[in-house]
Amino acid sequence: YGNILEVLVKNKKKILMVFIPHIKLTKLDKQRFKKIKKPYDIYFLSTDYPDIIVNSKTINLFLNERKRLLVKSKLFNGFLKNLYIYSAETIISEDNQRSWNYANELYKIIKNCSTKNLITTYEGHSWERLFYYFTKKANSNVRCIGYQHTLLFEYNYSILREISSLFDPDLILASGEKTLKLISNKLSKRIRIELLGSPKHKINQKNSINISNNILFLPSGEFKEAFIMTNFAINYAKLNPKINIVIRYHPIIENKFNQIKEYKNFRKSNKTILSDCKNSRWAVYSSSTAIFEAIQLGCMPINLSIENLISINDPLWQISSDLITKINNKEELSLLINKTKYNRKSEMSLNKKYSILNDQVNNLRSSLNIKILEKDFEK
Repeated sequence: YGNILEVLVKNKKKILMVFIPHIKLTKLDKQRFKKIKKPYDIYFLSTDYPDIIVNSKTINLFLNERKRLLVKSKLFNGFLKNLYIYSAETIISEDNQRSWNYANELYKIIKNCSTKNLITTYEGHSWERLFYYFTKKANSNVRCIGYQHTLLFEYNYSILREISSLFDPDLILASGEKTLKLISNKLSKRIRIELLGSPKHKINQKNSINISNNILFLPSGEFKEAFIMTNFAINYAKLNPKINIVIRYHPIIENKFNQIKEYKNFRKSNKTILSDCKNSRWAVYSSSTAIFEAIQLGCMPINLSIENLISINDPLWQISSDLITKINNKEELSLLINKTKYNRKSEMSLNKKYSILNDQVNNLRSSLNIKILEKDFEK
């Protein structure tokens, strides 16, 4: 959300920031965070399951839906049959049950406060739809707002799908003009869509590629991708001792890689993304949107597409640039590094390409217009 919350507070808006515990936090962690002065109130959703009666009802709902999907699967063959079976099995997953419990907890919060607006991210997650449903169930006068703060993937279907008024947001705030147009074309006029822009528009933008000998690896929050990318990075570091490798894990999964052994030229990041990017010349990614910040901060993007890591969700799918390179193995990475390492003669040509790429990245996000949100809150 960038500085959006601080701006709203300055304009005398009372805010409760509700945190979803995607990572494990101890009581001490929460206490330390709450001690950091914030101009708004903070609440952490609980990772504990609710009382046994409520939880039993939830589990029964999941089991009944699973049974319905399995019965439905018998009516089809091939892909549709497998899709119903897959849905039946994943619906009882721990993640789904946890999202349902979070939504129930939000329901109690909405019931016991006088809030007028609920703002969530809008990325296509199931928990977002559940939050809208339980909020409207608790108080039909609360307006549900989804902020499409990040960038759309090419095959992101869920964010462009209308379910029903109970599960859809009342207002969608888009981060850029391209996204605004795309969402507007796909959704009906029943859902209002406005261009809010992004606090990440041209943030700390560099004018040239960093002069460095570091490669930054940016795995997404998906464990399998991070695991494969970690092994690739370690093996590459062993074969190329003169190249420094830094791997930056998503906060959701970084604890799962605490035992990873570091080497002289391979380490896990313990710095900010701003520092990591500014000190790297190349950034290797697969599906992580952190690549946008890396580009803005002077990195050349390298798409890692090796066996078992072929992603259909390339965040740079809307951009055409000679500076975006796809590699399939360590040998191709070495060739690319040698070809694009700092050289006075070739740097000017590379920076021209970088300037065009950076402009394309910035055009995906518009400058933040907080007045859109302020005006809307006055209604």
